Amino acid sequence: MARESQGLQIALIVFVMFTIILGVTTFLFSKEYGKTKALAADKQKAAEEASAAQKAAEQENMRLKQVVGHSDTATLSEVDEAFNTDIQTYAKNLNETNLSYRAICQSLFKEVTDKNAELAAAKKQIVDIQLANQNLEKAKEAQLQQFLARAKKAEDDLAAEKAKYLADRGQLTQTVQQVEGQKATERQQAQAAITKVDAEKKAIASDNHTLKMTNSALRDRLEEQTQEIIQPDGKITFVNQSQGTVWIDIGRAAGLSLLTNFAVYSADTNDLTTAATKKGAIEVVALVGDNMAEARILEDVISDPIMPGDRIHTNLWKPGERQRFALTDGIDLDGDKRSDVDEVRNLIAMNGGIVDFWLTDDGKPNGQLTAGTRFLVLGQEPETADLDRLTARTKVIEEAKMYGLKIISLTDLLNGMGYVRTTAVVRFGSQANPNDFRAKPPEGVPRVSSGTVSDLFQQRNPPTPAVRSAY
Repeated sequence: MARESQGLQIALIVFVMFTIILGVTTFLFSKEYGKTKALAADKQKAAEEASAAQKAAEQENMRLKQVVGHSDTATLSEVDEAFNTDIQTYAKNLNETNLSYRAICQSLFKEVTDKNAELAAAKKQIVDIQLANQNLEKAKEAQLQQFLARAKKAEDDLAAEKAKYLADRGQLTQTVQQVEGQKATERQQAQAAITKVDAEKKAIASDNHTLKMTNSALRDRLEEQTQEIIQPDGKITFVNQSQGTVWIDIGRAAGLSLLTNFAVYSADTNDLTTAATKKGAIEVVALVGDNMAEARILEDVISDPIMPGDRIHTNLWKPGERQRFALTDGIDLDGDKRSDVDEVRNLIAMNGGIVDFWLTDDGKPNGQLTAGTRFLVLGQEPETADLDRLTARTKVIEEAKMYGLKIISLTDLLNGMGYVRTTAVVRFGSQANPNDFRAKPPEGVPRVSSGTVSDLFQQRNPPTPAVRSAY
């Protein structure tokens, strides 16, 4: 009995629990249904409102199509294409940020307004120009009357001047005829005077030529009669062959300078006017006293050595006198075809001489010939030279003859002063001397004959020395 009651209780509890669950579930489903029904009503209302808005938008769209000039059935692409065409046609310069039909209308209206203003200004300007033209025509009419009056006066004046001109022209023609007659007479007189002067000039030229020839002949005769006898400048008083030095009887009293070169001649030579054989050369190295100097031997011949009593001479120096020289072009000491004029000038200066004038190898003159110049030294005449150089050389020689200078060659100058070239100068380049580069025997080794002797060679014996000795 108790178990049955317990079963009923459990069944009752289960029933109650299911009843509660069913009630709660029914309540929840009922609440959700109410919400769903309300939501469906809201969506229905929203759909109705959206449909009404769509209808209104479609009506506005059709109205806009009508406003912009399109049919109700026109598509957006058609409207857009027509809009772009209108922009390119009517509003190319319109700002891209404000592209619309309203902006196009505003731009076109502004442009029309501006054009109307310009047209009004142009019309006003035309009116002003017409008024100015009217005033100008009035002024031109007044000026035209003035010009006509002036032209009439100018015609009257021209007629008067023409009449005066004709009268003056007749008088001038008469005067010109008189002047032409006088000119013809004067021309004849001038021609006669010119003929007379030409005859006198020819006679004077003939007389001048005769005088020149006579003067030249007389000058030659005078030179022959008054030719200076060249005497030695001094003599050698002592010789030291071991030291290669000599003493001479010239010193400070005669104005002797160091480095003066002398040519040495034999003791019996008293006149150097004619060609005399030089036996050696010396150079002054010390002034010992008023009438004594020491010199070194530059050149000596073993078979005829320098001896006491031998005469010395230089054409660059005289006791108490400095010789003056002029040099032409072609001064070449070593045969290398290059000018040594500066070296010769220094050589003359060291020996107490003075160079008044010299000519470079390009024909440029330096210095000036004077009446005190005594010698003209002729350099080697150029094989080929331009006209300026030849003209300058000829002019110098003619001036030297006019001044009565003694003309000598470079060789005569060097021999007369006892010059000996002690230092060989070797030049390189296109103008080098080939003789400077010939093969030479080693230092201290004598040359050996090759055994080949020309048929023109003749055996010679050394000359017999004089019975003199330096010791």
